[in-house]
Amino acid sequence: MIGDYGLSGDEERVQMGLWSIFASQLLMSVDLRTINNVSKALLLNKHVIAINQDPLGLPGRHVLSVSSHVESLLR
Repeated sequence: MIGDYGLSGDEERVQMGLWSIFASQLLMSVDLRTINNVSKALLLNKHVIAINQDPLGLPGRHVLSVSSHVESLLR
């Protein structure tokens, strides 16, 4: 859906981030001849792709709850 369906930049970044964490296959429905530069850069982001292409092929897992970490800092 990146570059397609009228997603905001934030929505596209979240979608790409989740794709990389879940170690999923990337399916694109956008016409690559007309994709905007911001969406194209997101799809070509080497750091995000590297997370998805982890050699073990394992999806990410929850390691820290931000809210509990923030609460501990405020005490």
